[in-house]
Order: sequence, then C-alpha cells, then structure tokens
Amino acid sequence: MQELTYILGAGASFQSIPVVKSFSNRFKEFLDWIDIGVIKGIDFSSEEKQKFGILHNLGEDLHQSFRSHQSFDTYFKKLFHTGQNDKISQGKKVLNLYFTWEHLSKPTARPDYYDEDTFWKQSSIDKRYDALIAGLLKPLADKKEPYCKINFITWNYDLNLLMSLKNYFLPEASIGEFFKQIDRKYTWEIEDKICVINMNGFFYSSNFSGLINLNQSTIHDIIYDKIKDQNYLELKVTDGFLGYGDNSDRDAESIKFAWETKNFNSAIAKNKIGESKNIVIIGYTFPLYNRSIDLEYFYNDVLYGKRLILQDPNSLELESDVIENFSLKPQNFKGSEIVTKVNCDNFFIPNDIFQ
Repeated sequence: MQELTYILGAGASFQSIPVVKSFSNRFKEFLDWIDIGVIKGIDFSSEEKQKFGILHNLGEDLHQSFRSHQSFDTYFKKLFHTGQNDKISQGKKVLNLYFTWEHLSKPTARPDYYDEDTFWKQSSIDKRYDALIAGLLKPLADKKEPYCKINFITWNYDLNLLMSLKNYFLPEASIGEFFKQIDRKYTWEIEDKICVINMNGFFYSSNFSGLINLNQSTIHDIIYDKIKDQNYLELKVTDGFLGYGDNSDRDAESIKFAWETKNFNSAIAKNKIGESKNIVIIGYTFPLYNRSIDLEYFYNDVLYGKRLILQDPNSLELESDVIENFSLKPQNFKGSEIVTKVNCDNFFIPNDIFQ
C-alpha cells in the first residue's frame, strides 16, 4: 500500500503554540511572567533573581527585534547573513526557555477580545494530534498498527506530535525513554511504521526526560534549573555556534532554521512523498525563507500523479500560491489533484487508507 504523508506548519499547532502573527504578543507574556511572576513574585535570593533578570533583559532585546521583523525567523536570518553567530546561539537559548515555558503553561479561557494578534492557549497539547493518531490506527485491541506507513514532514518547534505519538506507542515510559528509542538526529522512526522528519530541527528540553507527561513538573522548577549556571546566557560561544563548547547548549542547538539544515532532510522528504499517494498539508504556507528547501522535495516531477490536500482557513488562496510558486500548471500536473479544506477542526484523513 502507498504511504501517507503530512506536511505540518505552525497552523497545525495553533491550539497550543502561537502562529507567526501572535508570537510576538505571546513572547511578551513570557517576559511578563519572568518579571512579575518570578523576579517580583517568588522568594528567591537576590543572586537567583539576578539570573532571571539576565534572561528578562535578553528576552526584551529579542522581543524588540521580533517586533521590527516579519517573524523571528527573519531576524535570525539577518544575524546569519551578518555573521552574528554568537547572538544566534544566545537567542536560541532564550527561545528554548520560552518553548519550555509554553509547553508547561496551562490552558486558559477564551479571551474577551480575540483576534489574529492574540494567542489563546486552548490546550497544553493540541487535541487534534491525539485524534489524528487514533484515526490512523487500525481498531485492534492492544496493538498499534497504522492503516499504512505514515510520514510527517514538520516545520514546527513543539512537542505536540512527539507527545501524541508517545501516548499511544509508549504511554508508560518517560519522555526521555521514548525520545531515545525514536531519535535518529532530525528524523524519528517508530517501528518502521511512522517517520517524522523535522525540517527545522525541533524543540526539546532534557529537563523533561524523566517525566511521563508534562503535567508532572512546574514551570519555574525546570526553567530555573536551566539557568542556574550564571554563565548560561552570557554572550560567549566557543567552537562556533554549531559546536558544543563551554557555553553551548545541546537542547537550544536542536532548534534549526531552514538555511542551517543544508538540505540534510530534503532527500528523505522527497523519497517519502514519492512513495505516497496523498500529501496532506496542514497549516503550512510555504514561506519564502523555506523555499529553497521546499523546492528540493516539492515540485512537479515528484508530485506527478499525487493528490494534494491543502487544509488551512485560507486554503483557496494558498492553492493559487502553491500552483504558481511550484509551477504546478494543469498541463504539467496530469493525473494529479489539488483539494482544499477550510475546516480545521480535525486533521484530514483520506478515505484511501481504509480501503
């Protein structure tokens, strides 16, 4: 049976992680938590509060930079082109701490005022991922057998997919034990049944490794443990920003950007798409700074005869962009089909896999 491939962007996690338009405001909430909830609100020693003060100051600088750029990817790309590798490494540490905070933050009630610039955390782990995994597995008691091989090409920095897979395939194990079993650097493999290709690297905190689920720990315990070393956030890097010198951090360096991956996942993604009949694209808009990598695995010859399902609130507009940007003209796209889905309440599963 042919495989099924999902391409996931930020919109696939919007219930638990902010998308580009709401990221800056949500990052400000993280800074407010440091200032009001920790520095002013917790009975730490002055030395301990000083460490959070360093994090807050660095975060404020990042926030100002994020606000003046279209996305934080754009800001980091500017640092990349201007040779500011030390700031990239330091910024990744702050981002890693932010994502740690985000994954441990509790869901909230719907805000009174809610627009595209406001992030509403509906769940700690986006519930649609759990429903997707349930729908992809055959109804066999005590077994985890998908209807076909499943691939996820993901550009996201979150644990939604990792935790949802763990809760089915190794529910009683710790996060670290599950991660160790599946990790193949930036590609994760589960029993030759499911493949996850992390195109932008991924977020992970080694402080989660002993937990079975994220509800077992508190925000400040884990973040404080991360920055207890006074030098952790200093602007000093040895062995280059991709090295692991005295002041580098493996967790933070797991976060990558499209221009850093050097296409090491593109060949795998191309192979998986080639073996799939259906390509379901959820919440991914093929942004310009990813274009050079997307073109390695997403183009007319690879997609010939495939069925593309675009699931996004703006899927009709996205369809036009995809056709234009990837030259998927009707005369060159024979035997293929593009389907648009604007309803994003659940992730789409094609009927083909049940036949």
